[in-house]
Amino acid sequence: MTALNPLHTLWLTETVRLREEHAGPLEDLEANRLARTAGGDLATRIQQRALHLAE
Repeated sequence: MTALNPLHTLWLTETVRLREEHAGPLEDLEANRLARTAGGDLATRIQQRALHLAE
């Protein structure tokens, strides 16, 4: 996936949130592991999770 600008990253993160709100949680064990490994604050980890789920 190409690098996204900050607005697109936030947009993607919100898209994942809305999808999960509507249809239930995604299978995200690997995405969560990768986001935790990358580190950062909570918002950064949530955005990293969304990026990994979108791949």
